[in-house]
Amino acid sequence: MDKGFVSREFKSVGTIAGIKVLQYVDRGNKKPKLPGVSNTPNTSYLLLDDNKKFKQLRIFSDDRLPVLDIDYGKHKGQIRLHVHYWKDGIKTGTRDFSSEDMKKYGKILKAARYRF
Repeated sequence: MDKGFVSREFKSVGTIAGIKVLQYVDRGNKKPKLPGVSNTPNTSYLLLDDNKKFKQLRIFSDDRLPVLDIDYGKHKGQIRLHVHYWKDGIKTGTRDFSSEDMKKYGKILKAARYRF
């Protein structure tokens, strides 16, 4: 995994609950996504959909690689919140979003206009 700086294909379009909202620049036919490496250790980024509602939260560790994603999308055949784990820049597992997750991240999701 390249631990270099994130390319310029992303731009910050604001903050929500103190977390940078990134936009994928010049997407063309590419699916919106967040970077696989952060320029800043121990940071988080938000991705919103085209309606400016929550799509994804990615949390990075001190080595600037992702450790956790919270996604709103297809999981087990349904569109819903779910969590992805990362290790060394590789997704290692997925699970359902829990009530404990809601306690920890609910304010961010609400601020990012998650569809409660």
